[in-house]
Amino acid sequence: KPYYNQLAFLFEKGSSRNPYTKEEADFILGVGKKFLAEKRPSFLDAACGAGRHDRLLSKKGFTVTGIDSSAALLRIARQKEKKTVYKKADFRTFDLGQKFDCIFSLWETYNYLSHPNDIAAFIKRCHFHLKPHGILILDSRNFQKRDALRKKVQTRSFQTDGYDVDLIIRKRTLLEERVHEGIFMYFLTEKKSKEQHIVIDQEL
Repeated sequence: KPYYNQLAFLFEKGSSRNPYTKEEADFILGVGKKFLAEKRPSFLDAACGAGRHDRLLSKKGFTVTGIDSSAALLRIARQKEKKTVYKKADFRTFDLGQKFDCIFSLWETYNYLSHPNDIAAFIKRCHFHLKPHGILILDSRNFQKRDALRKKVQTRSFQTDGYDVDLIIRKRTLLEERVHEGIFMYFLTEKKSKEQHIVIDQEL
């Protein structure tokens, strides 16, 4: 929660650098054209974050709605994209009162749900919000392709308006158990006060 709210600007910085954003958006459109009879399908981005895919879909003239539980990330999304409708909602319990041709949730977001009941609740909510013959697009890790990434440490440094940021990322994949662990350690230095902070975020 701290990462997606207090540190939303860091999440946006990281996600906006993703080199596959356009490729992923093109994939969504390609699937839509292949499987949907609707010429101008409507899209729902479940757990949209800062809305990096929504910007590309909206620019092409599609109707897009995005939901996320982080008010801070939604503020960033609204600043960057005016046409997309953004709503604060938990993707396990959302009820928007409308149905969509295509629902997508990328960056393995559903893997952050810790319990099978939560995953089932998310899938049921998506099914409820899909039109007949609508499609749901999810992504997941390719473990075979990640054989060489059993253990990996990366370091990055960048600046924001208010902070100098050093980031250490440790990733480990336990192939037998098919479990991926990532630890993100942020060392933040405030530019004005020179105060230093450490924030640790873990994904599993």
